[in-house]
Amino acid sequence: MQVGVMAFKAGRRPALHRRFGLSVSGADALGFGKAALGKTFPAVFLLGNINNLHARYRSDDASQTWIRIDDNQHQFGNANVPTIIGDPRIYGRVYFTTGGRGVIYGEINGGPAFGKK
Repeated sequence: MQVGVMAFKAGRRPALHRRFGLSVSGADALGFGKAALGKTFPAVFLLGNINNLHARYRSDDASQTWIRIDDNQHQFGNANVPTIIGDPRIYGRVYFTTGGRGVIYGEINGGPAFGKK
């Protein structure tokens, strides 16, 4: 069951810019997870482009800032049907599909934030 998973098509980018900021230029998959401690909005997970860099990201503040949650050495292939979703019970845990390598999950390890400070 994939509750809260969405996919955006290329024709929807103007709406994507209005909701997720001008730095987000594309989304292959979008999912939600448990909110950070003290937050009411769920964590948002994005597989897409921010500042022209295609990667996996997390936002804890309703998409005002983004934290890259992967790196260049860990791209895990491209999924035919990309899916990314946060765990509804464990803050910061994310699950995503891969190109024939199953489902991978990751947890918070820190990293630089993109967007407003």
